[in-house]
Amino acid sequence: LGMERVLIIDWDVHHGNGTQEMFEDDPNVLFMSIHRYDNGSFYPGGRAADCSFVGTGKGKGYTVNVAWNETEDGQVLVSAGFDAVAGDPLGGCNVTAQGFAYMTHQLMSLAGGRIVLCLEGGYNLTATAEAMGACVEVLQGCKPASWPDYGPPK
Repeated sequence: LGMERVLIIDWDVHHGNGTQEMFEDDPNVLFMSIHRYDNGSFYPGGRAADCSFVGTGKGKGYTVNVAWNETEDGQVLVSAGFDAVAGDPLGGCNVTAQGFAYMTHQLMSLAGGRIVLCLEGGYNLTATAEAMGACVEVLQGCKPASWPDYGPPK
């Protein structure tokens, strides 16, 4: 790609096997696929979609597969740290309270909606409280507010 380092995140329901194959031996590309796996039976399946596959050759350790086995039982536990929230003096990531609410909403589609958020912290108490409050509203059944239009990235 002509760059020193590249991060590729594939969050499709299917494993990003084509992209993974292109970069699995490249130590300059960190590839991460978050996908449904069902013990290898969900398309496209195969060993390369398993979380134990971490790349090949010089790229070993630069492939991350988060393989989810769909189930209606189980539990989703979230270590809910809010140091990435906008206004946190340490994180500098500027994730909005609604961004955390949206992530919570998405996670509720797993494990039949059984989700626990364990408050882990953050360094701006007001911003942490706002973000946690937005997540609690989603846990209570409210839909996250619509996303504002920030325009194209800068």
